[in-house]
Amino acid sequence: FPYTTLFRSKNWSVALRGGVATIGNFDGVHRGHALLVERLLARARSHNQPAIVFTFDPHPAAILRPDRVPLPLTGLERKAELLAALGVDALIAYPTDEQLLGLTAAEFFQSIIRDQLDARGLIEGPNFCFGKGRGGDVQLLASFCEAAGIYLETPAALQLGEQPVSSSRVRELLQVLFSLCQRRLVAPGHAHQGHHGQQAQRQLERQLVGVRVLGHRGVRGAICYGPERGT
Repeated sequence: FPYTTLFRSKNWSVALRGGVATIGNFDGVHRGHALLVERLLARARSHNQPAIVFTFDPHPAAILRPDRVPLPLTGLERKAELLAALGVDALIAYPTDEQLLGLTAAEFFQSIIRDQLDARGLIEGPNFCFGKGRGGDVQLLASFCEAAGIYLETPAALQLGEQPVSSSRVRELLQVLFSLCQRRLVAPGHAHQGHHGQQAQRQLERQLVGVRVLGHRGVRGAICYGPERGT
């Protein structure tokens, strides 16, 4: 598995069965995601198994709450590129439909994790939920995995200061920076972005993998992704 392969279907290579997987939206591929991938790779490589990120396309909210769909931080192709830079073997973008979203936690575990992925290991964050209405949590997942003989690891959420790293937090920080950019454009008297903007910039750069927030003359708001170096 020399590079990340993107599968946008309900069918994928049989070579990916029997691997170690992590399931989630992975929007923005931030440092919390990178921590999950680090543990994913450690388990997969030690057992000579493929390392798989399993996500959903489109975001489940597009069907469940179409009026409140989160603004995506990265497109699917860019997500695959960022995960490839981290060492993931495959990104499975499972087509989201009402049938999938109607699966109970037990049905999701049996149909997706056991039957389709044939997963030998799972790496999930402490807030992971699955199944209809988010009916399954990591405690239920642990009981399912124990009964099925599947390895499960749940690393603690990555914290920066008092707040966990999350896609929602990244969106909040981007909104702060975009608002400051807008104020700078419509009000020339604002020569500097101020302490609040500088703090938001620093937090954003710390949350995202391989990202720089570029700026000119006190206005910072352009997001530049690239392979992470030296961290």
